[in-house]
Amino acid sequence: MNWETRYIVLLWLSLVAMLPFDLAQFDRGNPGSTFERLEAAGKTNLDKAGLEREGAALLLTRLYARIAIGTLHMLSETTKSGSGVKEADLAPIHNLLEAVRSNTVLTSNTLVRKWATKLEGRLGLCELPPPRTRQAKGKHLQPTTGQPPGHGVHSEVDFDVPDSIENTIENLLTALQDRDTIVRWSAAKGLARVAERLPEEYASQILETVIGLFSIHAFDGAGGVQDLPPASEATWHGATLACAEIARRGLVGDEQLPELIDWLKRGLYFDIRKGAHSIGSNVRDAVCYVLWAMARAQGKESFGPFSLEMARRLVTVSVFDREVHSLFPHGIDIIRKADFFAVSGRRSAFTLAAPQVAEHEEYRDFLVNHLLTVSLKHWDPALRQPAAVALRKICEEDLFTLGPACAAKVAVFLRSIDSNEVHGGLLALAEIADAYKQSKAPSAEAHRLKVCCFPPLSQYSMSLKVSIVQIFEYIVNTPPSVFSRYKNDLILESACIGLANTLSKDALALKNIKTPWKDIVMAGIKHRTEGVPEAAALAMRAASELFNCSADLER
Repeated sequence: MNWETRYIVLLWLSLVAMLPFDLAQFDRGNPGSTFERLEAAGKTNLDKAGLEREGAALLLTRLYARIAIGTLHMLSETTKSGSGVKEADLAPIHNLLEAVRSNTVLTSNTLVRKWATKLEGRLGLCELPPPRTRQAKGKHLQPTTGQPPGHGVHSEVDFDVPDSIENTIENLLTALQDRDTIVRWSAAKGLARVAERLPEEYASQILETVIGLFSIHAFDGAGGVQDLPPASEATWHGATLACAEIARRGLVGDEQLPELIDWLKRGLYFDIRKGAHSIGSNVRDAVCYVLWAMARAQGKESFGPFSLEMARRLVTVSVFDREVHSLFPHGIDIIRKADFFAVSGRRSAFTLAAPQVAEHEEYRDFLVNHLLTVSLKHWDPALRQPAAVALRKICEEDLFTLGPACAAKVAVFLRSIDSNEVHGGLLALAEIADAYKQSKAPSAEAHRLKVCCFPPLSQYSMSLKVSIVQIFEYIVNTPPSVFSRYKNDLILESACIGLANTLSKDALALKNIKTPWKDIVMAGIKHRTEGVPEAAALAMRAASELFNCSADLER
């Protein structure tokens, strides 16, 4: 057997060692023979100088990890209830955990780290007194009569906290930042259970430390998360899960609530580009879990001041992020409009659910702000396009108030060095301009009832013209260098569509512009990317309705 064959066989056997079945069922009447044969195959090839040694090492690592996983699982179940575990038995188990952690081969296995984390938390519980009935803060916590307010389960009980608990908490905090979700989830639950049994002061310190994990990879909020490293996802997700478990047990003090809420606001917009996709949906889901837990456990007096703002943010994220499913003002109506079927597809979420939710003024500004600061600047063009349509449909709720304001804000994007922002701004301007073109004068009855902020009927047409010319001016005052950037096809296409929607005699009479509209259109006609010449043709058709364009085309 040549070395290539031996190497492949060893890799295949290492996969067999990972099967979640008892190897004894393959023994064929000879107990332990399968394990022994696999072990012998690995040991025989450890002294080889080629790749066989790597395959043998991998086989033995996965084979021995099965033993470690089984041992840790058994000890975790034994210490789960805490009853029957003597104090003298804890020290050897702690020593075993330290040995496992110091073995980099074993800790490379996710299940080993998971069960080690579970065992760590349960050992900590064995060294602490059992939990008592918690103070009533929210309607879902059981009241305890005759006790002063406090959020620690042992706030009046004085006892000596074992020194080993400090190491337990430190190890659980480290596990919160593990690269695998199942390890972070086990650490979050274990940390919250330990905090539940500690005095109030200690529990507050644990929460303060967990909140401090957010600052390791801090960002400003909406639109400012793109620069974070991918590793920040694990830290944010673990810290958020721990906050949720701690909040669910009513351990968040009123003085810590504002700081936690501030970080949760940012977490709702956690989205990092990683290659050709985004990561961070688990962080956003975990933030919703924290808010659900606090709504159940916190008192109305402490959580009430934050409820409306968080409801606005949750509704905004729920319609613009189909990965997150989260009581709001107009709750029944909002849930009906933004149900699973409405937000399960990106286009329907943006173009149907969002405009319907925007009918309620409590959410309109937040929806618009999210589109302007996040969606229109997103790295994925497939998200920027429906975002522009969504902005247009929301503006149509009050076109002559929202339209000019939003157009002025997205016009700033056109001077950005980020091509994504420029494209998002041009798309939004094109959509708003088309909304103006399709707008019809309101009926006298609608104007009398002031359904929206319409201009006087006698000035309606003039207001439309002025608004459209303004958008044309925004487009042609885009710096010329923008249209000559590398991979400028999306920018040229959206600019030509915007010109097609805004060309008029009044627009052509403008002076002192940075980029002549003809230069943009001709660049689009000559472009080789599909879709760009078609968009330029639309602009030329709009121009041909105003004057004879044959000379420009022949040239």
